[in-house]
Order: sequence, then structure tokens, then C-alpha cells
Amino acid sequence: MAAHVTAGACSARGGWFLAALLAWMRSAQWAYAEGPGRDLRLDLLRGLFVLIMVIDHVGNESFLTPFTGFNQFLVSAAEGFIFISGLVVGIVYRKRIARLGWHAAAEGLLRRAALLAVVAIGLTLAFVGLYTFTDVPLWSSRANGLGVESASKAVVGALTFRYSYNGTDILFIYAILLAAAPLMLYLLSHGRWTWVAAGSVAVWGVYQVDPGLPFPWHIVNNDNFPMATWQLLFALGSLVGYHRDSLARRTKVLRSSTALLAAGASAVGLIAFYHLYPVDIVGMLTADRISYDPVVLLFHKPFLGPGRVLGFFVFLGFGYLVLTRYWRPILGATGWLLMPLGQRALLAYSAQLFIIGPSYVLVPPMEYDGFGYYAESTLRQALAVGIVWLVAIGWPRLATWGSALPQRLSPLLAFERAFSYQRSESRRRSR
Repeated sequence: MAAHVTAGACSARGGWFLAALLAWMRSAQWAYAEGPGRDLRLDLLRGLFVLIMVIDHVGNESFLTPFTGFNQFLVSAAEGFIFISGLVVGIVYRKRIARLGWHAAAEGLLRRAALLAVVAIGLTLAFVGLYTFTDVPLWSSRANGLGVESASKAVVGALTFRYSYNGTDILFIYAILLAAAPLMLYLLSHGRWTWVAAGSVAVWGVYQVDPGLPFPWHIVNNDNFPMATWQLLFALGSLVGYHRDSLARRTKVLRSSTALLAAGASAVGLIAFYHLYPVDIVGMLTADRISYDPVVLLFHKPFLGPGRVLGFFVFLGFGYLVLTRYWRPILGATGWLLMPLGQRALLAYSAQLFIIGPSYVLVPPMEYDGFGYYAESTLRQALAVGIVWLVAIGWPRLATWGSALPQRLSPLLAFERAFSYQRSESRRRSR
């Protein structure tokens, strides 16, 4: 009898605890307030992705890398960076098409693509110059050279979008995607979303079978982000962003506590799977070196395998649901750091490319000795994050000062326009 009473009491306590947990999870005072203006959750998520990229790119394993994945996990921050870029394009330019027409939207996208092309080419040429004429440490190992026979070939390659260096590959990819976005938006505005989805998935699928596919062409030093695969995330993001309002009405059930718990359980399951089945999912696979390990094929980063795509949406969905439910405390705790990085993500990414190499001079690497090694790497990563954050928060003043100079004397203008364009578009939308 006593045993039955004890079991009943434990069951009652368990039920009470579960009810209290669900009530706490439903706390409306912490939730994100939906509105017609800029979605700040996307800024915070993008800031998180930038933070993870800086940590993973700077230094070695540290006390921080178990939380970032150290670019060895089933998914990475790069997927989020590309997907949210496409998502914002879909959200912003659908409204612009409705207000001003497709031609105005296409003109805006092409102008932004041209500015990003200037930034990508300028940064590439700057890094080639630093490699050729200085001994300044760079992210790309000097032992690997430029990747081409001479600096002149690097210059020609950069000007023709066939050469990247020291991490500028993703900027070239983003500029090309923006240049192709007007056609995608034209199809979406005419109800041809199935054409966009089918075309993007088809190109991605062909690359899974034939990794040698040069789509649209090969970019030197861009082995991690083949256009044929990574365009999928940008296209899906644009599609979701364009139809965001209708999708939100049809997927209300996905914003419930049950969906949050299911997404969290799926994320935990993927983390457990990664630790139970460690495998090289980042190492280069080419047409001449194919792995038949199914886990590699599912989660390989350059291939953007189907498991990696699915895993990314699990983690993104979980993160977005958590932000929606607990926005106020999360913003209060992390907004000071993540919001500037997210609202100036391209600037932050570009800034870290200059910081990675010199960070090894500011904090010299140590021999592996356990705690000291991890502490030294953590210090270098924290220093890099701090510098990138200072650049992000100080950019408005610097850009204002630069735009006040005569145009022929201000090299800041192209960068200011490229990095501020998205924010000005957001201000126009919210009016």
C-alpha cells in the first residue's frame, strides 16, 4: 500500500512539474512581438552565425569550440548565413515588387550585386597585394601560395569572378546569387515557385551525382562552397521569404510547445549521432575522390548533402522557435553582442578576414599542453570577436564621416553603400 502511495505521489509530482514546465514555456511576456517592420530575430540569428564563424576561423580548439562545432559538426554557420541572405531577399523584394514593380526590384538587386562584386574584388586584390608585397600573416597559409602561377593571374581571375583568396569566396558566391535573384523573383511574382524549387533542387541533385559539375564556372580557392550546391539554400530562403506571410498562416501548429519540444529533441538526437559516429564530413571530396561512407555523403559540407540540409533546418527551426518564445530574456542577455554583428553581417565577415592572421601575432600559439593551449586559443578568439564587434558598432560613424568626403577621395563609399543597403531597405519598409 505504501509503495502505491509513494508511486502515486511521485506521479503527481511529475505531472505537476510537467504542467509547470509547459506553463513556463508558454509565458507570453517573453515572446517576440510580431510586427510589420524588420524581423529582429533574423538579425540575432545572423549575428550568432557571424560569431560562430569568427570563433571557428580564428585559433584552434578552445573552450568555445565545443559550442560552435569548430567547423567539424553536421552543420555550420555558413548554411545559416546563406539561407537568411536569401530569406531577406524574398521578404524585402516581394514588398518592393508590390509597391514599385519588378523592374525597380531587379534594378535594386543588380545594384547591390554590383556593390558586393566591388567589395569582393577589392578585398581579394587587397589580400593578393598583402601576400605579394608584405609578410603580414593571412588566414590562407602562405605555404600554399596564391593558388595560381602569378599575382597577375590572380588579378585577372578576381576581375572576372574566377579567383578568390583568403576567404573572399563566399562574397563572390553571394554577389553571383544576388545577380541571379531578379530572374528568380520574376518567376515567384508570376506564381512559378515550383519552377524555382525544381530548378534549384535539380542543379543540387546533379552535383550530388557529378561533383565535377562546373556550375556556373569554377572559382579558384573555392572548394568549400560550390555554387551548384550552395545555391539551394539561397533559393529556398528566397522562396520562403517571398511566401512568408502565407506560410506563417498555414504553419501555426509548428509554433506550438509540442513543435518546440520536437525540434529540440531532434537537435539533441543529431548531436548524439555526431558523437556516436565521428567521421570526416568536411574534408574535400572531388570527382576523383568519392567516399562511399553514407554518413559522409549525407553530411559532407561542400556537397551540402541531404542530411546536412535536413540537419540545418532542424537547428534553424529550433533556434527560431526558441527566439520566438523567449525573445525578451535572450535579447537582454545577448543582444548587445549579436545584434550589431547581425545587422552588419557582411561587414563583420569581411573584417574578420583581416583579423585572423594578425591574431596569431597578437596572441602567439603555444605548444599543446592541455589547459594552457585551450586558454590561449580562447583568448585569441575572444580578441578577434571583440575587434569585429567594435568595427560593427563603430561603422555608422566611420561611414558617415566617409560619405561626407568628396566621392573621389572616399574609398569608404562603396563599402558603406554595400553594407548599409539592406538597413536602408528595412527602414523604407517600416515607414
